[in-house]
Amino acid sequence: MKVHIKLFGAFRSFLPLGAAGPMCTVDVEDGALLRDVLRVLSVPEEEPKTLVHNRRAGTLNQPLQEGDVVAVFPPVSGGG
Repeated sequence: MKVHIKLFGAFRSFLPLGAAGPMCTVDVEDGALLRDVLRVLSVPEEEPKTLVHNRRAGTLNQPLQEGDVVAVFPPVSGGG
């Protein structure tokens, strides 16, 4: 099944060559989890990140379906 992945910040370095902008499409097995997609792209699982699955907070154990959109953001820091 095909899942769309958007990688932001330092995670963009894990996009495949030729990816347009921050997004690519990945083929994964039916029943794949969000962590499986990150493995396909070699994104380190232990690296802190914010995951968004179909515009909602996501988790590494989130099951995926055909056409889902996953966004991966670096940790946000700041303050004043």
